[in-house]
Amino acid sequence: MNRFFEIIKYSWKAKGRHGIHSPFVYDLVDNCFRLTISENQLKNAASSLGTKSTSLKLLTQLTKHLGFRRISTNLQTLETLQTFLHQQNIQAEVDALIFPKKREKDLESSLIFIECSQFDPSSWKNILELIPSLDDQSMVVVSGLRTKHFPINEWNKLISHSSLHFTADLFHVGLLSKRTFQEKEHFVLRY
Repeated sequence: MNRFFEIIKYSWKAKGRHGIHSPFVYDLVDNCFRLTISENQLKNAASSLGTKSTSLKLLTQLTKHLGFRRISTNLQTLETLQTFLHQQNIQAEVDALIFPKKREKDLESSLIFIECSQFDPSSWKNILELIPSLDDQSMVVVSGLRTKHFPINEWNKLISHSSLHFTADLFHVGLLSKRTFQEKEHFVLRY
């Protein structure tokens, strides 16, 4: 029953490109989220990686649109992700995200993809430990919101972090970025 209410709440708040006054977010919704990815390749790669195809699609769209050259992830089969990205004409380096500590230079201008189903639910604080290592161009994608692996109350703690100025809820996936040059704002976006 709780999931039903979460869906209703999300649907009520979620915005498309109309009603968004941030140029960055408008660009994400209007251009990035509309990039097409082969559904067959998505489903095959997602099942091999142990993630949802919508999460993998978002990772691919963000990497293409924002030009990330480095992806750090907790996914187990990095070679499969690397192969999939090459099929999409994306030349990005893929490496393992190591918790809890990573040198600051390792995460600059990176896309960090965290699959919560492959993440110890009691270790959500590791995501908080990543924040000081991020720069304004880095983005964290948290896949698996509203699941038993990553309860929504933990997501609410993350989005309230004072140094994260851009946060977006896409129901199953969340986006986090410092973007210190903009006002702190949380978005609920249709995806």
